[in-house]
Amino acid sequence: MVRLDRLAVACLAVAFVGACADDSTRADQAPEDGDGAGGTDTAEPHQEDETGTAPGSGNPDDGGTDSQGAADGSDDDGDNGDFACAADCGPAGKCVLSEDGLESCACDVGYTPFGMQCLVCKETSGFTELAIEPVDVAVRVLINGEPAPASNYENAAIWLQDRASGDRVRLGETKDGSRLAASVLPGTYDVMYERLLGGNVVPRNEAAIVGRLDVWDSTEMEIDLQAVDVRGAITLAGAEPPQGNYENGKIVFVDPRTGDEIHVGNTNNGSYAATVLPGKYDVHYQLLLGGDDVPSNRDAFITTVEVKADDSTRAQIDIDVPVIEISGPITLDGASPPQSNYETAALVLVDLTTGDEVLLGETQHGEFSRRVVPGVYDLVYQRILGGDVVPINRRAVLGTVDVVSEPNFTVAIETATIAGDFTLDDGPMTAAPGEDATVSLLDPKTGDEILLGNLSTGSFNRKVLPGSYDVVYSQLSAAGALPANTGAILQSLDVAPGDSRVPAIDIGTAVVTGSILLDGLEPPTSEFSDGRLYLRNQSSGDSVLLGSTRAGEFAATVVPGTYDVVYVVETAGEEVPVNNRATVLSSIDVTDGAELALDIPVFEVLGRLLVNGTRAPSDTGNRGQLLLEDVATGDIIPLGGTNAGDFSRNVTAGRYVVVYEGQASTGIMPANEHAGLACLDLVVR
Repeated sequence: MVRLDRLAVACLAVAFVGACADDSTRADQAPEDGDGAGGTDTAEPHQEDETGTAPGSGNPDDGGTDSQGAADGSDDDGDNGDFACAADCGPAGKCVLSEDGLESCACDVGYTPFGMQCLVCKETSGFTELAIEPVDVAVRVLINGEPAPASNYENAAIWLQDRASGDRVRLGETKDGSRLAASVLPGTYDVMYERLLGGNVVPRNEAAIVGRLDVWDSTEMEIDLQAVDVRGAITLAGAEPPQGNYENGKIVFVDPRTGDEIHVGNTNNGSYAATVLPGKYDVHYQLLLGGDDVPSNRDAFITTVEVKADDSTRAQIDIDVPVIEISGPITLDGASPPQSNYETAALVLVDLTTGDEVLLGETQHGEFSRRVVPGVYDLVYQRILGGDVVPINRRAVLGTVDVVSEPNFTVAIETATIAGDFTLDDGPMTAAPGEDATVSLLDPKTGDEILLGNLSTGSFNRKVLPGSYDVVYSQLSAAGALPANTGAILQSLDVAPGDSRVPAIDIGTAVVTGSILLDGLEPPTSEFSDGRLYLRNQSSGDSVLLGSTRAGEFAATVVPGTYDVVYVVETAGEEVPVNNRATVLSSIDVTDGAELALDIPVFEVLGRLLVNGTRAPSDTGNRGQLLLEDVATGDIIPLGGTNAGDFSRNVTAGRYVVVYEGQASTGIMPANEHAGLACLDLVVR
């Protein structure tokens, strides 16, 4: 059972409201014993350091702060707005911060990261017993020092979340009373607040981090949320915005850590008011209707504001949306574009900060005029119809424009007409009857593919935008003469403005043959116990079907290059591995062809789950499912339900994380939605 004899009482005070009593343990502080009890049998325990305190628990003489940030739950990030990396990854790892501010762990050799923990990876070839000891977490939620309203109409949910792994535990809803509780696996979690309904009493945030909680033993805590009434005027370039519904945009506060968007008001009201949690927010403008008077942007960054965590429950922050009018002519090879619906392209501004797209106009109109939020944008060309006069590119970046320094500019589109031949192994294009493939130009900046032509035509002639492209081969139907690749990069091609004949695009070939064994034995010949083998280029995604395991051998024509050999189960019989995507050989060079003797190892992963030292409950009211997650490919393999008893699955070699997903619990099973329990190394010796 969950150990309540070591109950830790904690209080999480957000923004200095409702501070804890002196004898309480902070919610983001681990218990002083720091022994990590309650974890899995393969998780690295938290050991005491030479000072006798657990890593991340802080020095008892310095006021109780630790690597998680300020003791009041606010961000201890100084004045630069950067968020500190505070995850406690244990002695085998360190916290790393991604570009979007997401914390995760970088782990030592022999460990693998899973969310905000480092799992030790153990070799296994037999029975695996997984032991977990869930602990209880209970919270009492206050808002500005008062109990949260017991109302469906002013209601929020409280979660524990490991944002790096996606694991979450729902503690409950504020309307359900003063104590929200759940059984969870030990670990480090962000405490998340999610508004469900209302927003006059409960804050409007729908994904707000309100604290950090290290859970190593059963814990009770108090969350006192400061709800701030923030309000202010909305102006448009310093003036009063239009009051009609048909020229209108909304003002949104965006939490930069979680991406949570809080709609605080509309421009046509001239002011806004909203109840939010303290913190730093990016202010965005989003067009609702119009665009003649208000900016045409559907998502533009305006500024950053801070709703301060002080003793006040009201803040005044005025928002001004800057506007600039941009205009100019559109030319095609120095002349006016055709004024035709059948030869036209769209011109789009792409906001480099938000990715928002603003339509400038079409080439057929010959000019453009728009009101936008000042900023730096990519100017993107998108063909709508045609391709004889306008370039056939469906998405290409023409350049970057700073509309602040250059509000009036010319969109000058240059074109290139390229022509050439297709060859096969430097000779004439020959293929078996019914065989064909396409060759395309791939724009590496946008991912746009431009069809040059079919091999069966023998040549190509296309009008495109100048630039650097990858040349991509994709088979339509192959019978042996043509490669069976789905998307092989043949070469790079630099296209200059004007008309040019380019060197022949050659499709080289190589033959790959081989035999297939499963764990040293001939594979089953039944179609009900079968797998597929592919060559795959992991960087481009190109793949070639080699054949089925039940055939025992294979032969395929491919584009020369370096590939991995990937196994994919077709029908999961008793003998074949059930992996949906497993790399069985890496970096195979088939430039001159290859003969491969493939022997796919098969491991039986079998075991059971113990909860507090005994078998997991067999009733449906306390159950979860266990999964294997391939660390290399991300492939997910179901092991079975915890209430079904022992599990058994055939898989191939690799490194796997055993993942637990809770489905139902009366308090015995943990409520985690996606928690890593252990790391298994299946290695051929």
